[in-house]
Amino acid sequence: MQLIPWKHRAGVRPSAVNGHPFDAQFDALVQQFFRDPLVGEAWTNSGSLATAMDVTETAEEVLVRADLPGVPSDALEITFIDGVLTISGEKRDEQRSEKEGWRVSERRFGAFKRSFAIASPVDESKIAAEHKNGVLTVRLPKVEPVKPRKIEIRPS
Repeated sequence: MQLIPWKHRAGVRPSAVNGHPFDAQFDALVQQFFRDPLVGEAWTNSGSLATAMDVTETAEEVLVRADLPGVPSDALEITFIDGVLTISGEKRDEQRSEKEGWRVSERRFGAFKRSFAIASPVDESKIAAEHKNGVLTVRLPKVEPVKPRKIEIRPS
């Protein structure tokens, strides 16, 4: 037995009366259930690919990790402008042959772009990125706070 995701078509709804207040809640539940389960990516409302990312902060740095399986390093671009970190790239589709007899293709391909405002002051010259085993790690070291300095007064 195969499950086929149900999509609402205007005017077509099995076992329900159109206009019932429960309909909107049921539709939301069904849409949430059939979203890409157990994968670290999804499609945004604009149709672009969104990847799962974690942003953590310690006293020394802000750390951003992104799951990017299948995305080569040369397809990524990272910028930091005016306190905003932007990670963009493209997960390219592989060449498919019509002779292969495709039945189902659940893997997602396309461009993505994510931006994060970093509230802490960052030492831009020390920002570093590493892409290993499908995980991009961006380290943004914080600027050391200016320590107060006691100024001596010389006698005149």
